[in-house]
Amino acid sequence: MTTGTVPQDVKEYLSVVRARLDDLPAEERDDLLADVEPSIVDSAEDSDAPVALRLGPPESFADELRAAAGLPPRAEGAAGAPRVGLTERLTDAYRYFATSPATGWLRDLAPLWWVLRGVVVVGLLELLMDQSVVEGDDGYAFLVALAAALAAVVSIAVGLRRPRRNGAIVVVNVMLALAAIPVLWNAISAGHAAVFDNAVVTEAPVQEPPPGLAYQGSPVENLYAFDREGRLLQDVRLFMQDGGPLELGGQDPNRRPVRTRGGRLALNAFPIRYFEPGTKQVADPAAGAPSSPGRLTTKPLRP
Repeated sequence: MTTGTVPQDVKEYLSVVRARLDDLPAEERDDLLADVEPSIVDSAEDSDAPVALRLGPPESFADELRAAAGLPPRAEGAAGAPRVGLTERLTDAYRYFATSPATGWLRDLAPLWWVLRGVVVVGLLELLMDQSVVEGDDGYAFLVALAAALAAVVSIAVGLRRPRRNGAIVVVNVMLALAAIPVLWNAISAGHAAVFDNAVVTEAPVQEPPPGLAYQGSPVENLYAFDREGRLLQDVRLFMQDGGPLELGGQDPNRRPVRTRGGRLALNAFPIRYFEPGTKQVADPAAGAPSSPGRLTTKPLRP
């Protein structure tokens, strides 16, 4: 048999078939495969489908060939049984994926993987070099984006060439698919960090207390005092706990002045009253006062 132009997958298939039959005498095995091997090679030239898809796994094919010749089945654990390595297993799995009708919808997403594959290569290099896009470093970010775009173009070109899917290519694709996980995680982490770093912390403005007397943040413009009987009192002077006068407002030409015996202006006399415009008279001494709170029934205190 001439193997110079035999496809690689056919060579690998026939190699496994021969290894499966290696418990037979060499002459008997050669006679068994004398017509089978050329038939498999010829059929490969007439179809682009992988030989394993058309004929089934090589181990099963060898067992069927043995049974058709009336030979006993291969003993389990026989010496010389072929060992299938990880690369071969991945290659077989990929070939099944690439030809199975059940995975046709996934094959339609191959161009998306080609783009992602190129981006993953750049992201993996960036991750291995322990680099990340620095805030404000637009030049570095542009170079990373440009490299990712170029890598995606190269990956698409490789995918469109449809090279023979040997074990090495399959292993590389699997490794890149696994590397996409840490690359994606690194990109998400960097994005979150950038959001938090650029976040503007808005603090509630500190409100300055209003000048003068205030109650719960609202300015107090006047005070009214009532006696036990609920009568409004006039010119009541108020003092704070330290003995200082509780003064409100300032000198106003329209404000009715209240003075002490010494002539000092008492700005702590309440309620504050204002003259009618252009006069020195207070028209309504009870103006602005709330309604009478009523009498107090508690026994009064005596000084």
